[in-house]
Amino acid sequence: MSENTLSKRDYIVETESDIEELLKDTLLINYKNQIFAWKLNAEFKRSYKESFLYNRALFLSSNSCLLINNLGNEKTAFSGLKESAEIYEYLSELDDIHEKYDKEYLILKSALCYDLSGYQANAYCVSNRLESLVLESKTEFINVELDNLVIEQIILILLKKIPLAQSKLQIYKNDGLGFLLFKVALNNWYNYILKLDEINFIESFNDVYKYYLNSGNTYLSHLIFLLKSRVILFQNRSISNNLIQYDLIKNNINWRKYIKLLAHDYYSSNKIKEIDKRKSIFELWTSQLRAIEGGLIAKDENFVVQMPTSAGKTFIAELSILKYLIMYPKKECVYIAPFRALTSEKEIELAKYFSKMGFSVSALSGSYEVDEFQEIILSETDVLIATPEKIDLLLRINPDFFNDISFMVVDEGHIIGDYSTRATLLEFLIIRLKIKIPELKTLFISAVMPSENANEYSVWLSGKEENVLRSLLHSDSSLNEEWEPTRKLISYFEWEGKNGNITFENVKTEDEETKKVIGAKLYSFIRDKEFSGLFPAKKVKKETAAALAYKLSEEGNTLVFCAIVPRIESVAKSFLELLSIIDKKEI
Repeated sequence: MSENTLSKRDYIVETESDIEELLKDTLLINYKNQIFAWKLNAEFKRSYKESFLYNRALFLSSNSCLLINNLGNEKTAFSGLKESAEIYEYLSELDDIHEKYDKEYLILKSALCYDLSGYQANAYCVSNRLESLVLESKTEFINVELDNLVIEQIILILLKKIPLAQSKLQIYKNDGLGFLLFKVALNNWYNYILKLDEINFIESFNDVYKYYLNSGNTYLSHLIFLLKSRVILFQNRSISNNLIQYDLIKNNINWRKYIKLLAHDYYSSNKIKEIDKRKSIFELWTSQLRAIEGGLIAKDENFVVQMPTSAGKTFIAELSILKYLIMYPKKECVYIAPFRALTSEKEIELAKYFSKMGFSVSALSGSYEVDEFQEIILSETDVLIATPEKIDLLLRINPDFFNDISFMVVDEGHIIGDYSTRATLLEFLIIRLKIKIPELKTLFISAVMPSENANEYSVWLSGKEENVLRSLLHSDSSLNEEWEPTRKLISYFEWEGKNGNITFENVKTEDEETKKVIGAKLYSFIRDKEFSGLFPAKKVKKETAAALAYKLSEEGNTLVFCAIVPRIESVAKSFLELLSIIDKKEI
């Protein structure tokens, strides 16, 4: 071997270095921020080049997958894939992009890269924008029918419609070796997801990729390379792989039934879903993987779940509840939710699968009484969902009920930190239950609790500071490197003269000539008294808040948070006043 010849391992290490260097490239960062800022309607001097961004995204997505296929650094691979996913997505949203690139193809690649990088919810949302992606041939000698079937399957996978995908797979014609290999590979994978069949589906996907690569079909071979990498990662994220490693689950019929129910998604309430409405759950999100790694299943201990909103905390609670229902078949579980509306919501969520496995899930409403019907529920239920007030009442009038409780979930547990009678009640309720049932295990959940507080609660509940399950980006990440399923944009609003502008803190753009870096800015987002010359008055904060809420609601759902409770009514009244002004203008 000559001195200039790279070994495969050296090549992978060099590729890792190239990806890491590109991710730090200031020009790429500036162009990407520019294109995102432009999408937000920010005003600035544009200098980004679509071809530059596309070529870098292509490099990142291809070479990150190369790392995944060759046991390279996953952190680097995931960073490269997320970056490429965002670039593909931003490019697809430019109004004139269809003149240079296939918009639907950009969306599909964005969704695949989000899925690969561990942002499955983003992948689902992006792929939902795909109304159609149909290749058309400009010559009768090239048949793209089979190519379109491959693309259809990839889209169904991104939309988690595995039952529909397999159903369609059965009716496709076995036309051509490449497509036959693709069918075999997918069918093997689908059977593992839906039936837990032990089949080597990875090798099948290797055969498919080699065929399309050697055939010279660069369009499909790139997509299949991304899909093959996606299937490799499935082995680490699979619900079945992560759960069946434990002896208490491996040969347990209830756990296997649960995993299959998640994958098939047969039921909507008490009805069978139409196959095109079924959405398979067959993988764990990053946050849920961290919970499993932290001992959620392996350890019989108390845990604090400190994870951001929409990070999949209810599913973590569901796994814990099922664990204790199966470990202690003659005992029940309690789910404490702070609000009545939340108890009804959790009853529907938990009953969806538990009821199909023979477990009863019931929510009790009201605070100060237990009627005859509720007494019947208590005697029959396996999972009781109620507010702290209701559980407190039950403990006082029917303490023997709690002798048969093995596990308790405390949702929105951070309310204990409030200055309120409810906070005091919940804290003393937990203390009394810990005294009455020393062996009772607890899962304490919060989306807004600071890390320091989570450690303190963990010591209080388990005697261990480390029993906090966090949504870390990687297993060895620091506390400030958090995985979140949603994109967070931080901005601030300020009046400048009669114009109200919004500046984005974490979307910086740089002028290539002056090198001046500023936050992306939406100028004149609202103006002083822009509605009929009456509203909002810039010096009146409640009117400014109402006008901002109205303008932001044009882009989607908007929540308004007020610093103190008394301000809620004043902002709401201002919002109604604004709607009245707008209605009169339209009339």
